[in-house]
Amino acid sequence: MIKSYNRNHLLTFILLLLQIVQLNSCHIQQNVAGIYTAPIHGRYPNTIPVTNYIELKNDGTFYYQFKGGFIEKISYGKWEKGMNNKRIYVKSTITYLNNIPISVKETESNNDHYVFIFDNPLRSNTEVKWMLNIDGKNYQLNTDSLILKGSTKMCKFYLEGYLSYPDNVSLIPFPLQDRIRSEIYKVKDEKSNLYHISFTHSIDYSIFYKSFDILISFGTYPATYSNYRVRRVIAC
Repeated sequence: MIKSYNRNHLLTFILLLLQIVQLNSCHIQQNVAGIYTAPIHGRYPNTIPVTNYIELKNDGTFYYQFKGGFIEKISYGKWEKGMNNKRIYVKSTITYLNNIPISVKETESNNDHYVFIFDNPLRSNTEVKWMLNIDGKNYQLNTDSLILKGSTKMCKFYLEGYLSYPDNVSLIPFPLQDRIRSEIYKVKDEKSNLYHISFTHSIDYSIFYKSFDILISFGTYPATYSNYRVRRVIAC
């Protein structure tokens, strides 16, 4: 019930957040960059504060956060005006959490074993663990590296990160997901035995609270809904 409630208000906020602009013009003619917020209160109970806000930046990027009670959602990426200037589309930088793009540099060395070096963006977050799946078999990384003895031919691999907390630890707000995964990388040169792996996008702990693509529509709903007012509070 709480999840459904938060989802409904997330969608409502996203559809309504730019209605203040629509009051002044039937099209998006002026600069709409700025921070928009809709502070409201939850119903389970009414004392739970809930805050929605989205920042549309002049450089075409955005940052969105929904926070209330046990739920937190974050999104970031790019925004643009749609056809006829009647809609604004915002699209997440990372679209799929089980197919995050990576960059791999292959090198052939004189070693008789495989070495994997990982530019771990969450190295300081010790509760985030990483595995490397090589041809269907999982290997635990030592924070940011892995050494495999032997010279068995390797075809493909991917990274998988996951949250690992003691059973007596409760995470509040709850993560939206506890695992993320890179895209599958296919080895280009079978002679390679040194691999340097990194993500192509900036990643931090908020990836576990990541939400996805959003559509903001104009001229469909009134500027207020169930007494939840949307207001622009900071102009860029």
